[in-house]
Amino acid sequence: VSISSNNGSLGKWQGAFGTSTSDASNEYWAMSKDMQETFSGNKGTVTWEVPSDIADIIQYNYGGEIKFGTWWIDCQDFNVDSIKVYTDGSSTTPKVTTTTRQTTTTTRTTSNVTTTTSGRLPYRAGGDTVMVYTPGRELLLSGFPHVFDISGVTLPQIEQGDTISGIIIYNPQNYKVDSADIEVSSYDDPVYGDANCNGKVQMNDAVLVMQVLANGDLFGEDGTEPTHITAQGRKNGDCYIPGTDLTNKDALTIQKYLIHSITVLPAYN
Repeated sequence: VSISSNNGSLGKWQGAFGTSTSDASNEYWAMSKDMQETFSGNKGTVTWEVPSDIADIIQYNYGGEIKFGTWWIDCQDFNVDSIKVYTDGSSTTPKVTTTTRQTTTTTRTTSNVTTTTSGRLPYRAGGDTVMVYTPGRELLLSGFPHVFDISGVTLPQIEQGDTISGIIIYNPQNYKVDSADIEVSSYDDPVYGDANCNGKVQMNDAVLVMQVLANGDLFGEDGTEPTHITAQGRKNGDCYIPGTDLTNKDALTIQKYLIHSITVLPAYN
C-alpha cells in the first residue's frame, strides 16, 4: 500500500492487515500482527508479506476482502495512492493487480477547535471519553489528539472511561490548560458495540476489539497505547452473548451491525 502526505512527512505509522479466509473456526478472518513503520519523507510503502499458514487459506472468491487498517499516523491526513496485490508466490514474475484510488483519511480531528486572538484555544468536549487521567498532571480525551497538561487547574473527580462535556481553554504551544468548565459523567449500562466509548458504533470499535485480542499489552485495559480499551469499553464491546468477554465474534458482530446484516445489539446467535 503506497501512502503519502500533503502536509510534510508521514512520520510513524501503526496498523495491520486483515483478509478473508476459509477457516470457519476463526470466523473466516485472519489478521497480521500489529505493524509499525517510520517514514522520514512524505511518501512510503507499507507491505504485508503474508505468512504461509494464512496464504494457504485466503478466500478470494465469494466477496473475499483484504483490509488495510491504520491505528495511528503522525500526520493528521494521508492519501492512499495505490494498492498492489501480488497473487503469485513467484519472486521472478509475480502477477500484480494494481488499484489506484485517492483517499484522504483523517486519523485525528481538531475540527471543533477554533483560534482566538488571545493566543489560547477553546476545546469543546462533547461526550468525549477519558482515555488517560493522572490527577494534577495529564488528561487525554478520545476526541483530542494531544495530552492536556492539567497541572495548573483543579478538575472534578475523574476516572478513566468517564465522559466529559464542556469547554477547556489551553495554550496551543504546550497544551497546558488555563481553565476548564466541564461536566463529568460515568457510563453505567453498556452501550453495546461502542468499544472506544465515543458514543457511536463504528468500524473503529471492531478494530479496537481485534487489537485487544491480538495485542493486549498495548491495547488491553492496562495497555501502553493511549487508545487502549477501557473497562467500560470492554463491557460495551462484549456485544455477542454479553458476559462471555471479548472474542472475535464480538468484532464480527459489530461489523454485521454496521452493514445491517443484524439490526439490534447485543446479538445472541
